[in-house]
Amino acid sequence: MTQAPELKRIHHVAYRCNDAKETVEWYQRVLGMTYTTAFAEDIRCSQRL
Repeated sequence: MTQAPELKRIHHVAYRCNDAKETVEWYQRVLGMTYTTAFAEDIRCSQRL
């Protein structure tokens, strides 16, 4: 398996996921990133119309 590149920092990542805890753990385990902050938005794009 190819080794992941070393990341020094990332500006932001924004997307919807079903399991936020699992997603944070993946970023920590696979990319070695540190969790800093999160926010939630309950409105989906389809509901804004």
